[in-house]
Amino acid sequence: MDLKKITLRICLILLTLGIGAYLFYPSETEEEFFVLTNKTQIQNKIKIDVVPSIKKIGPQQLIKFEIDIESFENADIINQELSETSFAIINSEIIKPTKWLPYQQSKYHSKGTLFFNQTESSSDNDSPSTITTNVLQLLIFDPEEREYTWTY
Repeated sequence: MDLKKITLRICLILLTLGIGAYLFYPSETEEEFFVLTNKTQIQNKIKIDVVPSIKKIGPQQLIKFEIDIESFENADIINQELSETSFAIINSEIIKPTKWLPYQQSKYHSKGTLFFNQTESSSDNDSPSTITTNVLQLLIFDPEEREYTWTY
């Protein structure tokens, strides 16, 4: 009977340590998003706030833009599908969005995330580290062009 209790306690201790290690020590393959500074533009009574984040996953980069749009006079602009009216440019390479995921929407306010995937081209791999500064641009057409630029 005592051997069963001791074995059970050891198993519980090991299980607790395993769960603790899993929760508090992220795995080596788990990387965080690199968050760039937010940019805000007010144009034609429409305010758009953009916060980009980048995460490198092998030969790909996942780019996401947290976008907050406000307008009290242009309700039709707020509810547009941003994946159809925008694109990103990274070091002169044009990238189409993969998904627009709105998570808060009303008649005059919309918040959501615009996702992009970039795969490194073979020319980038031929000359590693030739570009030390990256330029990221987001262009939104609403119907006029809005351009946001970051250097990282």
